[in-house]
Amino acid sequence: MMQIIAISVYSCDGRRRAVPFRRGLNVVSGDSKTGKSTLIEILDYCFGSDECSVPDGVVRSKVAWYGVLLHLGDAGRAFVGRRAPKPPGKSTEDIFLQMGEKLGLPSADSLRKTTNLEGLLAQLTSWVGIKETLHVPPPGQTRRALSTNIRHALAFCLQTQNEIDQKGYLFHGASDNFISQALKDSLPYLLGAVDEDQMARRFELKTHRDKLRGIDRTLKELQDIRGKGNERASALLTEARLVGMTETAFPLPWHETVAELKRIADSPIGRNPPPQANEDEFARLSSERVRLQDEIRSKRHAIDTARSFESHGLEFEQEVQEQSRRLGLVDLFSSERTSDACPLCNHSLSEQDAGSIAHLRQFHSELQEHSTAVRTSTPHIQAAIEAYEGEVATLRDKLSAVRMQLNAIRENDLRLQKYHDSTARIALVVGRISLYLESLPEEPDTHGLELERERLAEVCKKIEAALSHELIGERLESILGRINPAITEHAKTLKLEFSDSPVRFDVRNLTVVADTLDGPVPLKRMGSGENWVGYHLVVHLALHEWFTQKNRPVPSFLMIDQPSQAHFPADSDNEKQKKDIDRATVRRMYELMAQSTSVKGREYQVIVSDHADFDDAGFQQHVRHRWRDGKKLIPDDWPRCYGEERT
Repeated sequence: MMQIIAISVYSCDGRRRAVPFRRGLNVVSGDSKTGKSTLIEILDYCFGSDECSVPDGVVRSKVAWYGVLLHLGDAGRAFVGRRAPKPPGKSTEDIFLQMGEKLGLPSADSLRKTTNLEGLLAQLTSWVGIKETLHVPPPGQTRRALSTNIRHALAFCLQTQNEIDQKGYLFHGASDNFISQALKDSLPYLLGAVDEDQMARRFELKTHRDKLRGIDRTLKELQDIRGKGNERASALLTEARLVGMTETAFPLPWHETVAELKRIADSPIGRNPPPQANEDEFARLSSERVRLQDEIRSKRHAIDTARSFESHGLEFEQEVQEQSRRLGLVDLFSSERTSDACPLCNHSLSEQDAGSIAHLRQFHSELQEHSTAVRTSTPHIQAAIEAYEGEVATLRDKLSAVRMQLNAIRENDLRLQKYHDSTARIALVVGRISLYLESLPEEPDTHGLELERERLAEVCKKIEAALSHELIGERLESILGRINPAITEHAKTLKLEFSDSPVRFDVRNLTVVADTLDGPVPLKRMGSGENWVGYHLVVHLALHEWFTQKNRPVPSFLMIDQPSQAHFPADSDNEKQKKDIDRATVRRMYELMAQSTSVKGREYQVIVSDHADFDDAGFQQHVRHRWRDGKKLIPDDWPRCYGEERT
């Protein structure tokens, strides 16, 4: 809950003028040119306005710093100070921030720059409780997404003298079309139609969408690799069904089709011919053919192994011979020569050298023996290879004879011939399937990816539904259904025109509409300044009642300047003029503000600057400051900081 404890100004010579306030209704009553209307401009400037709107004159020329002391609820207190711009400047970024549980107004000599405008806006946004939000415009609209901040919330808290009686717009700054659109975009969040975790859910949605796009890219790449492979696989599966290799009759997903083709390719074919005459002989010859084929493969394997061994043996012998030639130098140390001196350098040999020479002689001898063994075994290997090749030739002759006998039996047996043709067709289909499977690239099973894609798509769909403009619109209509009766009731209390009809807040156009029997009547078609001021007031009171009751992130104060201007001419001291004033209407306005701010559970703060000043105790209990008879915001003895004082 953010409320104003005091607004302060600081002179160039270090003096401070404080204007304190309390919860509920606060009235600052006084004459013109006392600085009443400046209070709104000071607060707006300290809350991050791009431009200081304090009018040129006494206040602008005699103030060095503007300040606001804030109550932040359980968070304690905070002070915001901002240096007054030096003419012709419109603003400065010299901003002083301070927080403390029991913080008071700081002295002038402690004011200094501690942050800039961006830091101020971020801190105020955090203090008021605005979470990180993002309003994304509906599809087809080109404006940028909007992140709500303190400036959007503040627009519902200020009503200057020029705004309170406007018939074209309701809120502070809404005369600017860009600001008006920003208020329309931020209001659903400020009212509570948008979840507090919206940004977290948008981030979650973005994460899931990124994963979904990654899966889509992977599946697309795999699909591009396959090309028309799925159609080819389905065609081969149909061929396999026609020759009786599968019973699958319906289209299957890619991975299931490939799995079935692999099963067919691995199935045995042509091993069990049907029963028939000559069955025993045909079966015996078939078995013999298989045995001969297996034996030929075994002999060929033995031949390949022997040849490999022979090749390695020759390489080993060459290496042994090379090492043996190198070690042949040890013969220089033979017994025929001297054994106590080196034959090359005639250097004396030690006992250790003699041991090394003996070891080299032994190793040289072993290498020669290995070389001899290899040379001896090579002819045996060659003989074995020749023997195996002879056996293979014999087996091939026997296999040829068996095949001739089998062909003869097939030719004499039509049933076996038919079986042979069927087996050939099956073998052809299996061969084509095998060739297709061999041409497939290595790829992962996409079934899991497809399931994950379906899951992520469903999650994204649910989050999108929760963030949809339709759902937010429904929630907003529900909230307005609670606010609009309060607007109507307040309008009846003030006896405004059209208050006998239901009155509602039109959030799309940021105006108020009376639904009469003759049709809707918006504010701009309602006549008289009394209606314009009255409807401005009732809408703001109803909104703040909702903001406070629902603890929404909007400052819990409403500042209004000159709400009685449609009834009280400024500084009217003529007795006759006073008799012409509709005092009853103005009294109802103040009674409504006092009642609205005092309801238990939704207490908020209203600060009104006005000329009105009633003598009765009911009004006087809310008068916080009375600036008459020389009392004003800026004392006369304050020096000018720059410029000339204006009268």
